[in-house]
Amino acid sequence: MNVTLHAGEWKGAENVLEAIEIFNAARIGHGVRVLEDENVTNLAHERGTVFEVCVTSNFHSGVVASIDQHPIGKMISADLNVTINTDDPQISQITLTDEMKLLSSQFSLSIDQIHTLSTNAVNAAFISSKERNALLNKFNKKFDLWKNNYFQNGSPS
Repeated sequence: MNVTLHAGEWKGAENVLEAIEIFNAARIGHGVRVLEDENVTNLAHERGTVFEVCVTSNFHSGVVASIDQHPIGKMISADLNVTINTDDPQISQITLTDEMKLLSSQFSLSIDQIHTLSTNAVNAAFISSKERNALLNKFNKKFDLWKNNYFQNGSPS
């Protein structure tokens, strides 16, 4: 059974460890505190655990004191399987494009890095290989259109 759990948002890395070891979570909503324990970080990396990271939501909810203190850059540097998410766009008044622009401007992520994080999300979908391949093809076409509309020369327009 494919499992996604919220963990490591308000509680520490031990919460992420429980989600991975006890509940066998393939995906973890938030998980931003995983880096508090190197062993948990290594386990998440080894297992390919997906982290559904919501930068703006984590700031709005008070999980991080400021956007620039968000650990997403360190999670990416630790080679964790990170995806970009909005959590609740109605509450935060954001879109996925807003989050991508934020990652580009605040964390200096390139368009290629943003593409990788987005591809991670497609690869983490609980669907068949055939559906995943079709979705990846469609996604790559749409991403190219999005990039051409919202980014110029690798920077947000």
